[in-house]
Amino acid sequence: MKKGYFIDGDIVRKLRKENKWTQKELGTSVMKKKGQKGISFRTIQRIETESGYGCSKNVLNSLAKVFGVDIKDLLLPIANIEPPKDNDILKEKPFNEREGIPTWEEALIGLVKKYDTWEFELEENQIRYLENEHWPETNFGNLRKFKFQPMTFQKLIDNSDGLIKKEHHESFCKACFLFYSNSDEIPKIECKQFATLVSDADFFVSKLETANEYSIGYDVPEDDHTLNKMARIVEMIENYFDTKLSLTMELRFKYELSQLLKGLEETSFRLLVQEYNVHNEGSPDDESWVIFRSSRVRILLKSIENKDFVSKSTYCEGEKYIQFKFIRSNINPPFHSETPY
Repeated sequence: MKKGYFIDGDIVRKLRKENKWTQKELGTSVMKKKGQKGISFRTIQRIETESGYGCSKNVLNSLAKVFGVDIKDLLLPIANIEPPKDNDILKEKPFNEREGIPTWEEALIGLVKKYDTWEFELEENQIRYLENEHWPETNFGNLRKFKFQPMTFQKLIDNSDGLIKKEHHESFCKACFLFYSNSDEIPKIECKQFATLVSDADFFVSKLETANEYSIGYDVPEDDHTLNKMARIVEMIENYFDTKLSLTMELRFKYELSQLLKGLEETSFRLLVQEYNVHNEGSPDDESWVIFRSSRVRILLKSIENKDFVSKSTYCEGEKYIQFKFIRSNINPPFHSETPY
């Protein structure tokens, strides 16, 4: 996260898809057509996938004008809290002209007022903060079963078997505030290698098409319904790499995968993918220098309750040994070139 105006990536993605624009189109041709300065593809991508990604006022204004919505409609809820009108802190500068987020004191007053309607959406960083601050004195139970699910505090209490109490409300508010304000008090999760959420079948197939090796990892579900969906996805992937799909087969593959992805959204499991590019050079003889490039994909079926599921769209697997399975070269041949001495 970076400081600035905290835009709700889910809203941006929803509005973009409603208009049937790609991320690249939104940042370039659409902006130009609407008379706005372009936004880089990487920025659009980070807005949609990195919770609490901070943007400049110019980016926020451009997105609001392109989508035809009010600026407040694009901000994360924490940035929309109305501070008390009699607060002396606000006399120097109006709230809507400051950096897009209130002080902790202002936020707490607003959150207390919205006790019955404010929805917490816990992320891994917030959960780790709550555990560090309260453990072992307080046991909240398995907070990760609530991860990424918008819930009022009363609903959290009702679903926690009495482990979360009303007296903990301020602590949850503090975790939420510190997370969105990018505070150093929130545990930072370092991740050198991470997998991204598969949101549609076309994106996933584009990763499979260029792969020369693959590996599949998974968490084990607790019910047959989820198991059947996951097993079918694994079966489809293995079949994809064992057989060169015709256009008809590829169409069926994408359609069935789309249906399975929708089904997974009803469970705690998600499909993710991580791509590795392998680059090797060497001289097999005295006549040439060979450059060999190949692509590996790591495919994951993971539960959001897993501690390494760090955001709604990111799984941090960390550094560990992974054994990849080689794909027959006549399906996806690796690239290599020979350079004479």
